[in-house]
Amino acid sequence: MHTLKHAQCFLTVISAVLALTIVLTACDPGRGGGSPTATPNGHVYPIPTLPSVQLGSQPCPAPANDPAHWNAVVDLRSGQTIEQIICGNLIGIPTLQAVVTVRHADSARTLDVFIYNNITDPNPTQLFSLPGLLHGDANISGYNTLLTGQADPQSALNKGLTTTELAQDLFREFKWSDSAGTLVQVVFQGIFPDLTRFQAEFEQRQVNQGQGYQQWRLDVVESAQTFVHTFLNWAADAPVTVLSGGGPHDYKAVVQVHDTAPGSAVIRISFTRLEGNNNGGLWEATGIETAGMSITSPQYGQLLTSPVTVGT
Repeated sequence: MHTLKHAQCFLTVISAVLALTIVLTACDPGRGGGSPTATPNGHVYPIPTLPSVQLGSQPCPAPANDPAHWNAVVDLRSGQTIEQIICGNLIGIPTLQAVVTVRHADSARTLDVFIYNNITDPNPTQLFSLPGLLHGDANISGYNTLLTGQADPQSALNKGLTTTELAQDLFREFKWSDSAGTLVQVVFQGIFPDLTRFQAEFEQRQVNQGQGYQQWRLDVVESAQTFVHTFLNWAADAPVTVLSGGGPHDYKAVVQVHDTAPGSAVIRISFTRLEGNNNGGLWEATGIETAGMSITSPQYGQLLTSPVTVGT
């Protein structure tokens, strides 16, 4: 009976961490660098090319770092401002692309997101757009993907609230696809403590700065204990056996956690470092197993609609 109770609890936990994947389409795909071009004032700007593909955001070259360069490109309207220009190697080649965000002067702080190639040209090529993000935010991840955050007015957290009261609760990630010719939504592999890379990278910055209370995320044993204590109500100091990895410079780990209550339930948790960073990267749980139970449906990366049936 005790074992069945833990199995049911385990299934509930796994079901709870299945995130919905909503794939959005983009517009006007394009790729590749260009030749040096002249601006209307006759100044020639070379197309920026780095020695190799770099991870994360990079300094934007002139004139792409000037908001005025983008006013006509994004067709800026009254009540809109260029809020941010971020550059990076988003499509897997050494030339830079630009993420340009436009903020609306409305109560929902709506954000439009655009990605461009040939960024120093007078007419850059639009690769992707994602308009209408309520209380929106956008950034380039350390994995060269686009991260967005927004408020979902229909979520349980926000339903019935005014636009000024909405809280940011929908986080998505988009990665360049050669076959699609644009950015497509992808799934973050982590299931604990984070369900999205947006949240994970925020926590990584906090931990790097020594802020917050989540320094335990640098230790795989403490991460495992936090998981079982939070979701399975096991003891906070439940015994953990490291089966592989888990050292200061390892980027993967497999641990086994034992329940100290009668019944001796055991689970095995697989961890990886955030973005493969084995120099201070946070541990993210990517898989959980227990004897006699597995989840066969839905499959990883599958497009889901609510309600979801979980097959075991």
